[in-house]
Formats: sequence, C-alpha cells, structure tokens
Amino acid sequence: ENGRLAYYQDGKRGGAIRVDALESIHPDPSATHVLLVSQHTVSLVAIDGTMKWSRPLEAATVQWNDDTTITIAGDGGIARLDAATGAAIAARCGWQFKLSPTPHPQNPGVELSLCR
Repeated sequence: ENGRLAYYQDGKRGGAIRVDALESIHPDPSATHVLLVSQHTVSLVAIDGTMKWSRPLEAATVQWNDDTTITIAGDGGIARLDAATGAAIAARCGWQFKLSPTPHPQNPGVELSLCR
C-alpha cells in the first residue's frame, strides 16, 4: 500500500503501519519487532503493529547487536541505542574519531540527537 507497510503473522495479514519514505526494514533477532528506517526517522514497531518508539535522526546503517541494543551509524556519528526505549546508551560523533577537526553541519530540518 502507498505510505503503509503491511505486516503478516502466521501467514495472515495483521494490519498495516504508516511509514514515511521508508528506506530499510530490520527485524530483530527474535522476530518480535522491526526497526523501520526512513529518510529522517528511525522507529521500532512490534510485530502486531504497535509503535514502540520513534527518533528523528538520519541513519545510514543499522545493526541489531542482540534483542536489547541497536547500533546506528551515519554521516554524523555512531550510537548504540536501547532497543526498548530508543535512548542512546553511547554515542560518538565523526569528529570525535578524529576523522574531521570540526563536527559536520546539522541539517536544519532534522534533529541528529546522537551527536549533541
């Protein structure tokens, strides 16, 4: 569906989740949640379609470390998030890795909260 992601459970359609410019989908290791990455948002949704949390940030790559933490990396830095809450457990900006002497400029329309 246009602007919606349908989900299925046990071969039956369970419903649909509203998505905005979806770029990638990352199921968790236990197949109970899915991480949705759109152009300016990362969101965690339960398999029943319940939105658990959503963060306004730009992500380039996403990796489930286990059922409890997620690594998100982008142009601005890298962070480990608590999967249950979306809270940053640890974060490093690209300039802190000495890749650049100054931070990357922020996109004024997007909060890149990992590196503030």
